[in-house]
Amino acid sequence: DELAALAVAPRARLLVVPPAVPTPVPLSRDEARHALGISAGEHRVVAVGRCVPIKRFGDFVTAVALDRELRGDLVGTGPELSALAAGARAAAGRVTLRGAVPDIAGKLAAYDALVLPSRREGCPLVAIEAFAAGIPVVGYDVAGVRDALAHWGRGLLVPESAGPAGLLAAVRRLRAEPGLAGECIRASRAGLERFRPAAVADRLAALYSP
Repeated sequence: DELAALAVAPRARLLVVPPAVPTPVPLSRDEARHALGISAGEHRVVAVGRCVPIKRFGDFVTAVALDRELRGDLVGTGPELSALAAGARAAAGRVTLRGAVPDIAGKLAAYDALVLPSRREGCPLVAIEAFAAGIPVVGYDVAGVRDALAHWGRGLLVPESAGPAGLLAAVRRLRAEPGLAGECIRASRAGLERFRPAAVADRLAALYSP
């Protein structure tokens, strides 16, 4: 839509193809929690990505800080890490900065939800990895995140105006309504085929065929 608005090409000539996302066989919840040192009874959420302004991870840290019963892990590195560390300290130790975890996609089942506080995304690949791991996803209702959680899978979208408190409310809702969380997981897993590399290759080949 933005390319069409900029007159790069008519909208009818622009086709959107989801990216190929090779997802590993995920660990079970117990296996993933053991690997990450998370106790069985903790309510713990995660945010994953490069620590840069567009990811808005400060909102994730603030959301976790608002709930004394919630724990959060931030997986990633980047120029904002020092500022985020200060926020994590203010959260009384309930936010853990794990740095880069190369195999995090296979360990996402350890968490109760993935949180996407980004200002915008292309396609948030970690959301697709969360779909494969079987955990629900919460994110702001912004470009890219909306595509992943409303069209390619299912998750809880939060108005940007609701801020960190809105993200927290969505996380709490998933905990209070296990049926809703399960429905999001089932719907998201059902849409994973479109991201399988071979399926994407077939789709691209068909589009480019004369």
